[in-house]
Amino acid sequence: MPLKIAVVDDEREALSLLSGEVREWLRSGGKPGKTEGFPSAAAFLFAYDADESFDILLLDVEMPGMDGLALAKKLRDRGCPAEMIFVTSHAELASEGYEVDALHYLVKPVKREKLFAVLDKAAERLAGEPKSILIASEEGTARLREDEILYLEARLHEVKIVTKKGSVEVREPFRELLSRLSEDFYQTHRSYAVSLRATEKIVGDEVYLADGSRVPVARTRKAGLIAAFIERR
Repeated sequence: MPLKIAVVDDEREALSLLSGEVREWLRSGGKPGKTEGFPSAAAFLFAYDADESFDILLLDVEMPGMDGLALAKKLRDRGCPAEMIFVTSHAELASEGYEVDALHYLVKPVKREKLFAVLDKAAERLAGEPKSILIASEEGTARLREDEILYLEARLHEVKIVTKKGSVEVREPFRELLSRLSEDFYQTHRSYAVSLRATEKIVGDEVYLADGSRVPVARTRKAGLIAAFIERR
């Protein structure tokens, strides 16, 4: 799959140089993809609102207004799963990136060999990792693999995500959370969605899941559920 990479830096020369190096990494490695440069966090967020399909983000830490760390936190809160790489003139800030699951810190001036190695690592992680989403709960922000999720249950102001290891509740609209998941998930009822890979059988008005759970299926959604279930077997 083509990679979509963003470089966010308020310094025009640094933005141009780093964007050019990323394009050279794509070209020299024969990797399909495109690189877009943004002069501020606000400019990137405007683009992100229209298209969230960014795979790798290189974020300048020191920017006026919203800096790279604040931008990263805002994106993670919105469930952005992209690999994030920080670029900074101050190596002592590196420890702050762990709370947003940053892949690496690069210190300016960025050396090509180091940049290429970090981008290689990002590409490897993107290729090797199972599909996942970022969720924010009372325990903090975490990455949740789709193959661990059994079903979703919409509650009054929260969504309960039931997994193979337990459950977690997140404050996010049900439809928005479901829209961030892949087509392996199907809404069976106005308040429920199930993992098709975890679905064992459909009997009457219930879906039987791999762990023994049963989830209701609305009459109007049953035919579509059966078709989706058969397609993914």
